Amino acid sequence: MKNYYLLFILIFLFSCNENSHKEKKISADIVQNPVSASDDGDFSKLPKVKFETEEHDFGTIVQGEKIAWVFNYENIGKSDFIISRVKSSCGCTIPKWSKKPLSPGGKEELEIIFDSDRKRGSIYKSITLFTNSQPSKIKLFIKGEVIIPN
Repeated sequence: MKNYYLLFILIFLFSCNENSHKEKKISADIVQNPVSASDDGDFSKLPKVKFETEEHDFGTIVQGEKIAWVFNYENIGKSDFIISRVKSSCGCTIPKWSKKPLSPGGKEELEIIFDSDRKRGSIYKSITLFTNSQPSKIKLFIKGEVIIPN
């Protein structure tokens, strides 16, 4: 019986592969942040993003609706643009974005899905992008008026 326990433990230990649970990491070389504690750096080679719009008004929304909006953007800088993380001001606002680096001249979109369940009145939500550009934080906004259905 002891042999079975020992065999089970050995199989368990060797079957756990550390690398199978790791996420694919982006190389630090691609970030290219020139700012240091002693210097302001050269920003000319950094990525620069331009959004078609940074705020969207949904207008009137019936409570319970899930609605979406796409923020379109372009990398007008000189190196790859990376969005490392996106944080919304509320759990009712879900962002979807490409995790791949965006080459200079490339265009991409960030989709926002707003769930108006249990919301009422005016809404004004922010979506913060954490990027490798300067400034490193970019804020987008959605707003609207949630009405209760009759």
